[in-house]
Amino acid sequence: MNRVLRKSAINKENGAKLKIVHTLGARSFQHGRALLEKREALQLQHELEGNSYAEVEIFAKVLGTKADYVRGFKPFSTEELDLHVGRERQVKESDVKNLVYLQAVLKETMRFYPAGPLSLPHESIEDCTLAGYHVPAGSRLLVNLSKLHRDPRVWVDPNKFRRERFLTTHKDVDVRGQHFELIPFGSGRKVCPGILFAQQVMHLILATFLHAFEITTPSDEPVDMTVVVFEY
Repeated sequence: MNRVLRKSAINKENGAKLKIVHTLGARSFQHGRALLEKREALQLQHELEGNSYAEVEIFAKVLGTKADYVRGFKPFSTEELDLHVGRERQVKESDVKNLVYLQAVLKETMRFYPAGPLSLPHESIEDCTLAGYHVPAGSRLLVNLSKLHRDPRVWVDPNKFRRERFLTTHKDVDVRGQHFELIPFGSGRKVCPGILFAQQVMHLILATFLHAFEITTPSDEPVDMTVVVFEY
C-alpha cells in the first residue's frame, strides 16, 4: 500500500511540474528554458508512463521552448491540414506521410535543438587514431551534434530557422542516421532504437494539436522569430 501511495504521489507531483513547464514554454523563449531545467522531472514522468523521453523532449522544444515557431508556421500548416485531412475528421497516422510542411518544421527543429546536443557518451575500447588525433582506450567520447547540425559548409544560414530548406535543397535528408549532417537520434549500431516510433508520435501529436487549436498572440502582436543560438 505504501508503495502504491508513493507512486501516486510521484505521478501527481510530476504531473503538476509538467503542466507548469508547458505553461512556461508557451510564454516566451526565456521562460521556456525552464523546460530544459525540468529534464529529470519529465524523464521520470514519461518513464512511468512508458513513453520515449527523446520524443517528448523534441516535441516540447517545438511547442514549449519556441512556441513562436508554431504561431509562425500555423497558416501554412493549417492549409496543409485542410487539404489532406479536412475539418470533418481527426488526424490519423496515415495522414502524416502527406504533411510534408509539418515534417520540414520538425526536421528543422531537431537540427536546431537536438534532444541531446552532445549526444550520448561513448567509450573507446582500444587505442586508435582518428583524423590525426590519438584516442586512448577508455576515453569518454561525445559527438557535438549542435555544431554538426550548424556546419556552414553544409547548411546555408545555419543559425537561422529555415524550415523551407527541407522542402528544397535538403528535401531528401532524413533523421534516421544515414545522413550525417542531421543525426539527432545518433547513427550506426548505437542509433536510437525508437526513431520510427518517436517520429510517428511527434508528427501525429503536433498535427493533431494544430488541427484542434487556434494559436494567436495577445492583441495580434507580430511573431518574434529570432533564434537564440547556444554553443556547446
